[in-house]
Amino acid sequence: MKPEVLTPIRFTRGDKRTFVVGVKQRPLATGDTVTMTVRRYVNSPDILMQKVVTEFVEGKAYLYIKNADTKDIPFGSYIYDIQVTEPDGEPVTIFKGDFILTWEATYD
Repeated sequence: MKPEVLTPIRFTRGDKRTFVVGVKQRPLATGDTVTMTVRRYVNSPDILMQKVVTEFVEGKAYLYIKNADTKDIPFGSYIYDIQVTEPDGEPVTIFKGDFILTWEATYD
C-alpha cells in the first residue's frame, strides 16, 4: 500500500463534503475497512469525528461528511488520519494532516 501522505484539510464548520479515497496498488474490496478519524491533538483520548466505510464503489471508499458531523465542533485546527485496514487486520495510514475547521457567517 502507498505510504502516508501529509494532506491538510480546510473545511467550513457545518458544511457537507464527500472525500473519495482509493489506493493505487489495488481496488478496495470486501474485507477492507477505511477509517477517517479527527482528534484535537496527537494522543488525545477524544475523537471529535470518525467515519468508517466497509462498502466500496468501483474500488473506492466514499467518506460522507454531513452538517451534523462538524456543526458542534469549535472552530480551530485539529488532526486527522485516514487508514485502510486490510482483511488480515493490518492497518496502513494513507493520509494524515491538519484538519482545520473554519468559521461560517451563515448559521443554518
